[in-house]
Amino acid sequence: MKIKIPIGYRITIVIFFILFSSSLLRSEEKKNYRTGIIPDFGLKTRLHSNPEDYFSGSIRKKMKEYVDIKKWPDEDKKALDSISYDISAQSAFLYVPGNYDGGDGWGLFVHISPSDKGGLPGGWDKIMEKQKMIFVSANGTQNSTSTIKRVVMSLDAMASVRKEYKIASGRIIVSGLSGGGLMSMLTAINYPEYFEGAISHSAMVFIIDQDYDGIGGSFLKYIPEREIKDLAKKSIRWAFVSGTNDYNYKHIVECMKGWNKMGFDVKFFEQPAMGHANCNEEWLDKIITWIEEKTNASQLEKLTTLYKANKFPETYKLANDILKKSPACTPQYKKAEEIRPELDEKANKISEKILSNNSSEIKEINTFINDWGKENPCTAKAREVFNSEGVKNAEALLAKEPHDKNKLKAFLSTWGDYPCAAPVKSSFDKIGAETFKQLKESKAGIPQLISFVKYWAGCPCAEQPAEELNASAEKELNNLISKPALTCVQVTGFMKKWEGFPVYEKALGELSKLAEKELSEIQKVKNEFSKKSKLSSFIKKYEGTEASQKAQEILSSLSSRKKHE
Repeated sequence: MKIKIPIGYRITIVIFFILFSSSLLRSEEKKNYRTGIIPDFGLKTRLHSNPEDYFSGSIRKKMKEYVDIKKWPDEDKKALDSISYDISAQSAFLYVPGNYDGGDGWGLFVHISPSDKGGLPGGWDKIMEKQKMIFVSANGTQNSTSTIKRVVMSLDAMASVRKEYKIASGRIIVSGLSGGGLMSMLTAINYPEYFEGAISHSAMVFIIDQDYDGIGGSFLKYIPEREIKDLAKKSIRWAFVSGTNDYNYKHIVECMKGWNKMGFDVKFFEQPAMGHANCNEEWLDKIITWIEEKTNASQLEKLTTLYKANKFPETYKLANDILKKSPACTPQYKKAEEIRPELDEKANKISEKILSNNSSEIKEINTFINDWGKENPCTAKAREVFNSEGVKNAEALLAKEPHDKNKLKAFLSTWGDYPCAAPVKSSFDKIGAETFKQLKESKAGIPQLISFVKYWAGCPCAEQPAEELNASAEKELNNLISKPALTCVQVTGFMKKWEGFPVYEKALGELSKLAEKELSEIQKVKNEFSKKSKLSSFIKKYEGTEASQKAQEILSSLSSRKKHE
């Protein structure tokens, strides 16, 4: 379809578009987030509502068993008893930098204190602001508290902050001083999926048995060395910091040998004349930068590669994403900031060329908008033209009675994000509401209702049935997992049925538990040929789970070893 673009666009359409855009901006205005120091931030959310779930997976299960037979001297209760506390009675020290805006890319710094109160070390506030990170430290994690409780309270502090503030899942660091430093390493070892790095300040953490000055016992006696080596393959980074005035200094230097022997991505930072304390702000900045170095380098490389290949729309989108999410101190941010003006200029030239061509197709304009980003200023004029064409199409579509739901849906798939879609959305939702009414009157079954919700997803008419269906699915899942002989086939069948509903994630968690248990049994197999065969089948069976990825790593390791032999 060809369109003729006039010199001036219809005034009413432009005004409508501007008013609509303004209303969107108003709706996206910053919330009144609490910022600054909040010394008694009440914890409201547990990482797991069911305490048993803190010990899912073979490694965490072994930790629980180790606690329950009182192998840790500070444990006087069973693991579940130690962590079955009232979350509403717990609090944390929270610091939210004043520049926090609820936007993308903000990280979380979880610090574990050896005293009964969490707190922000002097000067660290500047680094939190610079690195775009919120700081939280649970109260009540003193060295006299049981180990397992200190770990879980820190995880719950993390979960509570993530509930109230927008945190990037790939930017969470756990840290600790002295006894808290040991806890930070223990937390990251057992729950690596939540963290990109861990920092130990002035704490000696022997990961394997070493004999040094009468000290050197492993803090992971419940994990076999081969499994410790598997843990080392996780992409998390481990940092130790100390100085010559720290009485643990020599022991920390010595324990590094064990971490390196096991293959961890570990680094020792020596702050001159540092005593038994947290590192200062200068060294904290260096450590955080090192922890995030791999991610930052990867983003910078991708940005540079796209730019050199003249893939300007892709470069533009990535540059915008980096400028929104990355701290200004990172190399990828600086590069994105450097090339952004040039990319703006290129986009505007393409826009002018398309819009000045009277033979341009509306499809070509839409492609330009999608290539360069619907939210970017360089596509503003093109979006105005595209919206004006959408108004014409909407008027023609709605003029024909009765309205065809499939044509309305097709229209929304193209213009759904534009102001011109408002009357079409309204008409589409009315048809949906009437369809749902008929389904209820005919006492339609779950399959029909699921189809309805998926077809009208995003419309108000689908909200109530979606909630009701998810509640029904929750009951179905609970009934399924209560059976003693739960199988992978049963869970995957359930997931296929309820894909797209919130309960799907819960079912995925149950599938992961089954996978961890089965993988643990496969790892005990002595015959290498049989083990590789079982691993190959397992990877396909549990595709999409963390255990499947772990099985792939084990299989690759076995194949590599055989090749070198």
